[in-house]
Amino acid sequence: MRCSIFLLLLLVCFASLGAVHARNVISEPAVQPAEGEAQNRKDEAYESRGSREDRALAGFPDADAQRRALGLSLGAARVYSKERGFSVAGYTEILYQTYSDQAHWHETNLHPVASDLPTGKDQEFTLLRGVLFLGYRVNDRVVINSEIRVDRDLIERGVATLPEYYDTTKASTEASLDLAYLDYMKSPELTFRAGVVLVPMGLINEFHQPNEYLGTRPGFGDLFTIPSNWHALGFGVAGHKWVFDYRAYIVSGLNAAKFTELGPRGGREISIDTISRPAGVFRIDYNPFPGGVLGGSYYIGNSGAFDLEEPVDLKLRTTVKEAHGELRWKGAFARAQYAKLLMHGSTELNRAVRTTGLNGIAPRMVGGYVEGGYNLLWRKKNGSMLMPYLRGEASNPQDAIPPALLEMGLIKNHYLDFIKWIIGVEWRPVPALSIKTEYESIHDQNQIFWNEFHMGASYAF
Repeated sequence: MRCSIFLLLLLVCFASLGAVHARNVISEPAVQPAEGEAQNRKDEAYESRGSREDRALAGFPDADAQRRALGLSLGAARVYSKERGFSVAGYTEILYQTYSDQAHWHETNLHPVASDLPTGKDQEFTLLRGVLFLGYRVNDRVVINSEIRVDRDLIERGVATLPEYYDTTKASTEASLDLAYLDYMKSPELTFRAGVVLVPMGLINEFHQPNEYLGTRPGFGDLFTIPSNWHALGFGVAGHKWVFDYRAYIVSGLNAAKFTELGPRGGREISIDTISRPAGVFRIDYNPFPGGVLGGSYYIGNSGAFDLEEPVDLKLRTTVKEAHGELRWKGAFARAQYAKLLMHGSTELNRAVRTTGLNGIAPRMVGGYVEGGYNLLWRKKNGSMLMPYLRGEASNPQDAIPPALLEMGLIKNHYLDFIKWIIGVEWRPVPALSIKTEYESIHDQNQIFWNEFHMGASYAF
């Protein structure tokens, strides 16, 4: 009832304003602007629209240059296209996976008779990920932005070959706040940023929407060596100068007590402990021509080992080095990446977390890939895509097990030394909808081979 009365009063007010306006129009003679005046008004309106776009770009030449310089995925960049006010974007992703029920163990010196091993895997269809970007443009210079993610972590299910060592049927669900920061854009050369940020490493961690990379899932190197999505609490600067994009942050460190033989993924956390062990990260990208990027990044800090039953005070010097390149030309798309993590003090860490057997935490972890594709519909200007693609990758989160760890009884885990080949095709009937189908052939250093088939779809809004 109250709502109806309110609407009625609102209609009466509008009617009254309309009547007053009508009387003014009748009582005042109409003045026809001269032709030159009318043209001037059109020019002023056009210039005003242009100035609004310029203010939204904050001095950057175009939206893509701004997005790349500030390290923004397509969804995170949405708020930067506004002149003022709130912005909402996001995407959802579904994935179907089916696996070989048997892995074939080829004949080798250590395994003289070929045999088949059960993988313990079957198939799965799941809503893999849901992401929401919420932002607010305060003015020309100030932006508040956030990213909220809920996904299923299928890492072990996707890589493990032996059920007795890994649970290949369980998938965990996690919620995460990957972004919650404030930007002050002083100029294209200098933006100040503070809050929860994505660590600016690799081709995927910042630009992680499914329609920004090939394949239904990132490569193993982007999961094990660079633990995407890798966020931290920190502050720093970003910008673009001449043909270079850069970002430099001080961020909260890693909790090495949650590292595993699969890498540092479990050590991503924001807590009083990790904040007390800050790290520095720097990234630079060289853009020699439109569509071409060569870059690298470097992370260094002292990881701690927190939340153990028997507390220890460890300062484990941790560095991550990464180099990447990307080429986009007409319908062609190619890129490559290599990353290496080094950790000093792995002997003390393995002793503190009491690792055994194949589960040792290595002092060196590596991963890299090369991929390429060609969009057969590149001449169309509507954003549609039909792209066959190929990726080859290698990763090893136990790339080195030094003698000190072998003396502790740890064994180098060749089951985690992967070579993977992927062939697939991506179809985008419209820019917001991506459908990918791919076949994967994987083997480890023990010469155990198995295959997987993936089909994924994502929709961005």
